[in-house]
Parts: sequence; C-alpha cells; structure tokens
Amino acid sequence: MLVVYHLLSIACLGALIALETWLYSTETHSHPITAQGLLFRCVAFGIPILLLVLLTSVLLVRRVMSPIRSIGDQLANLPSDAREMQITLEEIDREYRTLAFRLNRLLRSYGETRKQLRDLSARVAHELRAPVTLLQLQLDYAAPRLDPAFADGMRTQVKRLSEYVETALLVARAELGSIPIHKETVEIAQLVSELLDSYELRARRNRRTLTYYLPPCGLFQIDPRIFALIFHNLLSNAFHHGVGEIRVRLYNDNQRTCLSIVNNIGTLGGSQVLEGGTGLGLNTVKVLAESHGGIAVRTRKFLKAFAAVIKLST
Repeated sequence: MLVVYHLLSIACLGALIALETWLYSTETHSHPITAQGLLFRCVAFGIPILLLVLLTSVLLVRRVMSPIRSIGDQLANLPSDAREMQITLEEIDREYRTLAFRLNRLLRSYGETRKQLRDLSARVAHELRAPVTLLQLQLDYAAPRLDPAFADGMRTQVKRLSEYVETALLVARAELGSIPIHKETVEIAQLVSELLDSYELRARRNRRTLTYYLPPCGLFQIDPRIFALIFHNLLSNAFHHGVGEIRVRLYNDNQRTCLSIVNNIGTLGGSQVLEGGTGLGLNTVKVLAESHGGIAVRTRKFLKAFAAVIKLST
C-alpha cells in the first residue's frame, strides 16, 4: 500500500512536469519567452505542483503514522493482565503485520511473567503468614525478659513484615478479582488526616518536612482499608525514595476531588523513585484502584520532583 502511494505521487508529479514541458515547447515555437512570461509560468504551474507535492506528502505521512498511532493508543489502554491484550491492525502491509505479531508475542510473554510473579508473591505470603504470627506471639511472650528498646524495635519490624504479607495476599486476591470491597460514607479530609498522624512522627524522626492542606471536600463512598493501602504505598514511596519536603494537598479539579502527594527526587533518580518500600509499589496501587472502582491514580515524574495524584469520583 505504501508503494502505491509513492507511485501515485511520482506519477502526478511526472504528469505535471510533462504538461509544463509540452506547453513550454509549444510556446517557444510561436512566441519568444520573456521574463514576464517565465514568472507567469512559475506562478501558474510551479505553485500548483508544489502544493500537490506537499499535499501528497502530508497524506502519505498521515497514512504511515496512522498504524503507529493505533498501536500507541492500544498500548496506552493496556489492562493489568497483558495476556488479554492483543494488538489489532487493519493494515495489509507485511511490515505492520510483522510488527503487530511481535508486539503480541511480547505482550503474551509479559503477561505470563506477571502471572508467575503474582503466583510467587501469593505463595510466599501464604508461607510467611504462619511463621510471622508465631514470631509475634513468641516476641510478646519473651518481651518482659528483653531490653525494652530492643523489644520495641523487634515489634516494629515484625509488624512491618506482617503488613507486607497481608498486602501481598490482598494484591494477589485483587488481581484475581476476588477481593471483597466494603464501601462506607466517609469524609475524605478527616480520613486522610487520621492516616497522616503516624507519618508526622516518622517525618520528625527522619528529619523530613511533611506539610499538608486538607480542606473539607465532602463525603465519598470508599473502602477505608483499600484507600489506606493506596495512600500508604504512595506516601511510603515519598519517604523511601524522596528527599526534603513532602507535600500532601486535597483539592477539587474539574468536579473531581484530588489528593496529591509530591516529593523531591534525590540524586539516585531513575526507576527507584517509582517503587515503594515494600517492593510492590505502583503495581499495588494500580491493582487496588482498579479493584475498588471510583479511584484513579496518576503519577508523573518531573526533573526534580515526583507527583502522585489520587482522583476520587463522587
């Protein structure tokens, strides 16, 4: 098809050049060519030829870019399970068919890899659940004989490990579509303020500045547990991979309520900024938001800052 477009454009250009040559040869036999006549010919025939070539080039570029835009749009709407995603093109050109085939093969491989990682995460979490619970019980039993500072430190680490296990199990259930959603009517500013309480102490301990602006923004139907996990993952990213001030702001944008978390990026930069301290990071956030419904999470990396925005639908 692309060859046909090339041949058509060349044929049109050749026909116009042939017409100009014929007219020129006819006129030179009857009347001499003057500067005014030459200028007239340039205007009368040169500009139409130029416009036709430009129009043909624009149509050709649009024709070439149309499949690329279609592939980009389909990849932008890639679902969580890439195995269900297939790139489809209406093109008959062999090059585009080959590109679509290789992309679909890559997507299937990506989907299989994600499934294996999800299954591994779920199995590891199941295997760790019982030992972590037993460890917590043994720590509580031996706490009176242990140094208080050591016991508190151990409790903190065991609690963190337990939260990781529960989050991994929850994400595995969410990706399978079996996570229970229990929505309640909550005032979002009050909920976020309660979630921030534990992080204020953490900010002081790490010598970080945590600023927030939480004006009343109304009531929303959400699952507090799922929302808290999304919020904790995003804010943990800011603590683990950011530097300096962390800004949390609640605001209305185009009839939607948004909660933004912005942090400065350290010298490491790169993909580490996009992952949380649990190792689940934005994948956890994306899966939980899709399972919950009514919540969208958008992230953006700037030159020296990283922003995450939770958008809530009424």
